[in-house]
Amino acid sequence: MKTTNLNPYLIATLLLMLGACRTIHKTTDLPATPVNIARYWENQFDFDDIQLRGKATITQDNKKNTVSMHIKMKKDSIVWAKFSLFGFGVNALITPDSFFMINSITQEYMKYDHAFLEQYLGFKPQVNQLQNMLIGNAAFSQSLYTAYDQNRIIARAGLTKNSIQMDALFHTLVSEIITSDTTRSASIRYSTYEKVGENSVLPKILIIAINQASESLKLELNYQNISQAPIRDFIFKIPTNYRRK
Repeated sequence: MKTTNLNPYLIATLLLMLGACRTIHKTTDLPATPVNIARYWENQFDFDDIQLRGKATITQDNKKNTVSMHIKMKKDSIVWAKFSLFGFGVNALITPDSFFMINSITQEYMKYDHAFLEQYLGFKPQVNQLQNMLIGNAAFSQSLYTAYDQNRIIARAGLTKNSIQMDALFHTLVSEIITSDTTRSASIRYSTYEKVGENSVLPKILIIAINQASESLKLELNYQNISQAPIRDFIFKIPTNYRRK
C-alpha cells in the first residue's frame, strides 16, 4: 500500500471546518448593496438532517491524495464524518461540547473540546459554524454582519473577521476567515450550486485553502450525493484496544 506523510488528524480536522437537479455555474461576484445582501440572507440553506457523500482531495507539498468522504449532520448539534482510503482512515464526531476522532490506521483515538480546532482555524468554532462552512452558509449569525464594502459583507467576532463575496445568484462565492492575532487564515470558494429539494440549493464543490506560518494546505470537497432524509443514527464506537492520543 502506498504510504503518505499526511497527518490524518490534521486532514480530518480541516475537512470538518468544512438528489440534485439543474447545475448553476455562475461565478461572477455581486456588489454588496442592501438589496443584494437581503437576497443573500433569503438564500441561506436550512436543514434538519443532511448527508453528504463524495470525494475529498488533499494537496500538500505539491502532492495530491484523494479519499472517500461521508458527512452526516443534525442541525446545531452533531457533525459526524468518515474519511477513508481502502477502508482505513479517520472517523470523527463533533458535538456542542466535545471533539472525538478515531484513527483506524494508527489504532488511536482522541477526545478534546473545541479548543482543539482553534489551533487550525484561529478561533474556537461552534458546531453550527462548522456546519455553515460545509454547506455554503455565512459562518456567523446574521446579526454580526454589520459592515460591507464594495463587494463583501463583513462580520467580526472578537479577533476573528469573516468576509463574504456573493455570486451572481446571491449565494456564497468566497468566504475568508482571518484572525488578527495569529498567522492563520482560511479561504473557502464555493461553486457548482445545484438544487436540493424544492427551493434550496447547495454547492457541490468546495475549495478550502488553509494558511499557517509553517505550512499551507488545499482541500477540494466534491459532494456527489446529497440527502436530507432523517438520519436514524450517528454510530461512533471506540474499539477497546485503541490507545488515547
